[in-house]
Amino acid sequence: TNALVSPPIVNSKMEDELEMTTVVVVGAGPAGLGCAVLLKQCAIECIVLERGRIGETFLRWPAETRFISPSFTGNFFGAPDLNAITPDSSPAYGLQTEHPTGAEYCQYLNDVVTTTKIEVRTGVEVLNVEGAVPQPARPPPGGHASVGTGEGTPGPAVAETTNQDAEGKHHDHHHHHDHHHHPGKPCHLEEDGEEEVDISSIPTITVHTSKGQLGCKFFIWAGGEFQYPSRLPNTIRPGASYRDLPVGKHVIIGGAESGMDAALNLIRGGSEVTILDASSPWAKRVSDSSYGLSPATLDHLKEIQRSGRATFLAERAIEITATSVTTPKRTIELQHPAIDATGFDIKQSLAGKLFEFTDAGVPYLRMQDESSKFRNVYLAGPWVHHGKAVFCFVYKYRQRWAVVVRSILNRMSFADPGPIRGYASRGFLLDDLSMCGESCVC
Repeated sequence: TNALVSPPIVNSKMEDELEMTTVVVVGAGPAGLGCAVLLKQCAIECIVLERGRIGETFLRWPAETRFISPSFTGNFFGAPDLNAITPDSSPAYGLQTEHPTGAEYCQYLNDVVTTTKIEVRTGVEVLNVEGAVPQPARPPPGGHASVGTGEGTPGPAVAETTNQDAEGKHHDHHHHHDHHHHPGKPCHLEEDGEEEVDISSIPTITVHTSKGQLGCKFFIWAGGEFQYPSRLPNTIRPGASYRDLPVGKHVIIGGAESGMDAALNLIRGGSEVTILDASSPWAKRVSDSSYGLSPATLDHLKEIQRSGRATFLAERAIEITATSVTTPKRTIELQHPAIDATGFDIKQSLAGKLFEFTDAGVPYLRMQDESSKFRNVYLAGPWVHHGKAVFCFVYKYRQRWAVVVRSILNRMSFADPGPIRGYASRGFLLDDLSMCGESCVC
């Protein structure tokens, strides 16, 4: 633990009839809770708001779906569990399993909340945010994508997604990611160093919720993605269990992680599947699973292929009806509605107002993961991107929480590096993005 001199904090009682806190975090999943734990270690007052239950996303996973990133308790040898949200916890130890189900991982998240005593308010939906100060307009830096002032549309796309895969590599997905991100121009802005100010001079952001209003100085969106699926016409998405889908012949649109998860479990249930994806992720070999299938899914792919009940088509669905799917090469008659495994679209959430997005749906972020539209509004979770660095798994995006918290500390004129330094020493801080290229030699 780190001994800290308490920083100046906002009165948590009432300020002009508005309940105040220093930081509001939206989302009680891995990203939101992970940020809140570090904020508390830094003695920064924080409230987490969650419209459902703690770990709501994971409770909505199909029962058969498991983490594709493995859990292993290596914490005591300098290698924290890949799915841990704090350096000193381990889902593998707590749950005694390597690839947790969604419900199991939710148990781990609840254990973290209980142990750390962070404040989480469930059943509270955030309806709107007011008072955030627009970022100052500035010319786009050389070599970087241009970004609007916040009043118009975002600048040009900086990354291309596959025709069908535009997910987040996991089912919220910290483990089931389905947009294959391709290298493109960076989607962040250069920025000056942090400016230290008196917290009393920082404008108050008003958060309107289903249970009243909160005032804060900093706002972190960690709302995830699983509850905001992209939607193809005349398709369905799996619900509580793949067993609820009838046995028969199924067509799956999208061949990344979610598509393979659906194919595996439908085949195990006795069905046949046809998988459509023009980018044919099943045929790629990549060293960064953000750009292809994970090792766990590649193992599942072998099982799918051995079954003899899967057809893989590197084709794009150009028309989907209740009875057929048409590609440029063929029309496939449907026995059951086509299954949509094409990813998520967080622009449907409040994030669509708080952040600017590329044409491919990727948020523009400043280097501290701050919104390009509004000051003191940050993003945490699987949609953090900086150029070729795609932070779509827990073990990736947890390395950016300390970047966000450090920015907040600096702006509060309180820069004790103790907890941040501790996170950095244990692999929970990545701010040198030059190391994020693919470099495996064998």
